[in-house]
Order: sequence, then structure tokens, then C-alpha cells
Amino acid sequence: MAFLWLQNKEWRRHLVRQRDLTKPGVWLAFSMLMAIAGCGQSTARPAAHNTPSAASAAPQSPSSDYSGPRQTYIFHGNQYAGPQNLQHYLDLAKAHPNDATALEDAARAEFVNQNPQAALSYYLQAIKVDPNNGELYNNVGNLYYRSFNQPQKALPYYQKAVQLSPHYDYGWYNLVLLEQDLGNKAQAKQIAAQALTQIPSSDKLYPLLKKFASS
Repeated sequence: MAFLWLQNKEWRRHLVRQRDLTKPGVWLAFSMLMAIAGCGQSTARPAAHNTPSAASAAPQSPSSDYSGPRQTYIFHGNQYAGPQNLQHYLDLAKAHPNDATALEDAARAEFVNQNPQAALSYYLQAIKVDPNNGELYNNVGNLYYRSFNQPQKALPYYQKAVQLSPHYDYGWYNLVLLEQDLGNKAQAKQIAAQALTQIPSSDKLYPLLKKFASS
């Protein structure tokens, strides 16, 4: 997986997700992980708006947005920040309404510019165009989970994300954390154990998922 430096962070209100990551051992592991690997709700991809967005394949650089304990990060978020960049991606989405990549980029731009409701709309449009892309479902889950504080609405999207993209590490990670926040400790442990059968032991999230599975 290519390592990317986080250039911009969109801090959102996230009341959920404090659980076991607040424990010193797990938080230390999480902090080390972020320092090494950067963070993933989304890698900024070169605009290729004549082709549809590819579905998740493992392992690869995460093209979906990565969510930390209380916030969602956008890889290379500066690419989307500001009214000029926002308008650029909105224009591309308008010009290519059947291109999931263009719609996803518009969603990221809206999110970075603090318009989560508009971001949700674009992600849902992208799903209609590319319904087998698990990472898009993950991103919708992130919005419901952290931006809107509606974890129950996030749950089916995270479940769909790992169903469609079983090797997608962040999908599993988000699902485990959500189940924990909902008080479903046994379910979270079971899901973490299942995730370990789907992602390689070399995956950056493997140690954290292993902690959850053995907790």
C-alpha cells in the first residue's frame, strides 16, 4: 500500500467512537499506525472522468474515506478545499453524471468544505452508478456515523461495504467500531475475527482488528 501524507483534515463532530480506542494500549497502537500509514476516508485519485470508479480490490491504497476515533480524514484534502476547487469538482460531476468517480470526488469536495448533507447526496448518486463499490457504502456509513451521529443508519452501509468488498480493511474496522458503540461487544468481536480471515496479516489494520477479536 502506498503511504500518503495527510495534507488536510476535516474535523467533524463525532460523539461515538471512543470505546476501546481510549485504552492506552489500543490508542498507542492506533497512533503508531496513523504515523506510519497516513489515513484513508479517501485517497485523492487523478481525475479520470471518462471511466467509472473501480470497485474495491485488496490490498490497495484506500480509495474510501478513513475515519479515525472522532473524525474523518480525506487523503490529499487540499485538492478539494476552497470554493474554487469545490466548484471544479461540482462542474465535473454535472458534466459526467454517470461517472461514479466524478460523483465521488464531488462528495469529497462537499465534505471537505463542510457540507456533509451535500456530500451524502453525491455519494448516494455514485452508488446508483456503481452499486458494487463497497467503499462508497463505507463513505455513506462514515457520514451517518460521525457527521450526523446516526449510527443505526450507518450500520447497513458498513455491512454492505464488507459484503461487496470483503478484503477492504477500513470497512471491517468501521463496522467493528460501530458495533462496539452500539453496545454489541460480542458481535464486534465476531466481526473482527471474521475480518482477520479476509485481510492479510501484513495489513496495517490487522493488529487493531486482532486486538478487538481477542478482547
